[in-house]
Amino acid sequence: RRSFAEGVVSVNDIVLNSVEHSTRMADQAGVTLALTLYDAGQNDPEATVRGDGELLRVVVDNLIRNAVQFSDRGSTVAITVEQQATAGKSEVVISVRDRGPGAP
Repeated sequence: RRSFAEGVVSVNDIVLNSVEHSTRMADQAGVTLALTLYDAGQNDPEATVRGDGELLRVVVDNLIRNAVQFSDRGSTVAITVEQQATAGKSEVVISVRDRGPGAP
């Protein structure tokens, strides 16, 4: 049984790490990974969440690898980290977009 290592996690760091882990697979599949990280600028806080960084990385790894697996050679998988304000709360959004067949 795994214990959770909860803490404050930089989402940019997690996503960058996942892209680095997926680059070889993408290269072999002929798929380009296009990464856009959140730019906090000078006045905004860094995009962070409270949770287990390793588990979050596993989720992002799976999303990226799934997108690569079901993308056509020559296509691009876009990975984006954004921070959005919704109803007075700040949310971090990780998007993984591909042009594959999708799920029903």
